[in-house]
Amino acid sequence: ADFTEFKKPDYGQVREWLSWPMLRRRARQTGWPGMVETGVDNEAQQIVCDSTLAVASGAVVREVQHGDLVRAVAFSHDNRHLASGAAGVDDQALRIVEVSSGKVMRKVPHGPHGVFAVAWSHDSRMLATGTPGGEVSIVDRIARKILVELHSVVQSVAFGHDSKLLVCGSRDRMVRIFEVATRAKRWEIEHGDWVASVALSHDSARLATGAFDQQARIFDVGAGKALRTVQHGGRVQAVAFSHDGKHLATGAGDHKVRIVEVASGAVLREVQ
Repeated sequence: ADFTEFKKPDYGQVREWLSWPMLRRRARQTGWPGMVETGVDNEAQQIVCDSTLAVASGAVVREVQHGDLVRAVAFSHDNRHLASGAAGVDDQALRIVEVSSGKVMRKVPHGPHGVFAVAWSHDSRMLATGTPGGEVSIVDRIARKILVELHSVVQSVAFGHDSKLLVCGSRDRMVRIFEVATRAKRWEIEHGDWVASVALSHDSARLATGAFDQQARIFDVGAGKALRTVQHGGRVQAVAFSHDGKHLATGAGDHKVRIVEVASGAVLREVQ
């Protein structure tokens, strides 16, 4: 994104919007706690790196060279490693980077298509990847194992909190849930258009999806049925549960972020 917004969670109001250079300057001036992970997509220079930004100082503390477009990044839950996925003519690898040193610990080929989506298991022992070639893989400390091969671009992947379930959304309009240990497909449900984003609640009881049919959906994972459908004014590109599972945040093509009450499906806040 061209701008980063900082919001007051209690009121759902935009505190201010900042361009990337402005963000760095303001961070140095005022200091914000925590870390921000970012994938660098500099079209003029062909994608050069992943950067880890220390928000308190605004300083880039690590850079990892890639050979092409970086499509996905994610910190492990123990904060020790950063995973990045590249997808381009000159680079189709998943990298696992030690955060403290910036050293690439592993480079896992995903050719010929590269990596579009990446997610860590909660115990930080496994990674899930999704590729434009339709492969959903599990990467552990030993090897990359293909969980399933689909016939469509995989847009998003997410683990359940106990790492037993993996959900993926793809451009064939389907969301699928798999059991990691057995590779068995628990269920799949078709949407009205591409499934762009998926998320499981902390207790793995609820699944949220965002799709290009302008709808966010909330599913009962055990029953495999939709509980709530939230209409948007544009393609739903991102979904995320709050840690307590009571709220869902969505981002859509109508330039709005919405906070949705999971139990009722009611939109509680909209941020333009």
